[in-house]
Amino acid sequence: MSEFKIAVVTENHPIDMFAFTDMLEALPNVRYYMQSIDLLANDKKNIGAYDAFLFYHLNTRLPENEQVHWLVKEYLGSTTQGIVLLHHAICCYRGMEEWTRMTGIADRTFKYHWDQNVECKVVDPEHPITRGMNDFSMIDETYTMDDPVDEGTTRLVTIDHPLSMKTLAWTREYGKSRVLNYVSGHDHEAYRNESFLGILGRGVQWVTAAS
Repeated sequence: MSEFKIAVVTENHPIDMFAFTDMLEALPNVRYYMQSIDLLANDKKNIGAYDAFLFYHLNTRLPENEQVHWLVKEYLGSTTQGIVLLHHAICCYRGMEEWTRMTGIADRTFKYHWDQNVECKVVDPEHPITRGMNDFSMIDETYTMDDPVDEGTTRLVTIDHPLSMKTLAWTREYGKSRVLNYVSGHDHEAYRNESFLGILGRGVQWVTAAS
């Protein structure tokens, strides 16, 4: 199987960079290219060569940079390049219609809760991302936020927790792109969880399958 080229966008949120990088390197058949969203948007020469974009940034304000504005509002979804919105990236760009369509969540106002015991229920064991998986547990940060709308959403993993939104992993389509939204993934506790890695790794491959 050939390697997927994945642009990984990180900024405006502290992360455990060594553990995060080790986690990316553990994903099968992936070569990652970590960068800010400004660098990605301005690299017109190479942007079309990526198989997918994995967003792990937290920019809640609308983009002011002209090139980033073009990337978010015009480029994403115009090709079959896949999109993964991981953890806090789901909360980006409040009020922006394009991010709302990718996530299925109009109000992305959220509260966070560290170090929660997350008992995950696999609700779609036939989907390629979660096929054959059993329910699993992990330690992770949770968000209290609206759930994605039903229309256009395929739910993969849910949780019943007083300090968490119900749906943790789901897919949508955005223009020509497949999109995986995955709320989990705060720090090394999640990065080393085999079930988390399985969902993220298969998710990257699934979103690229349309390209």
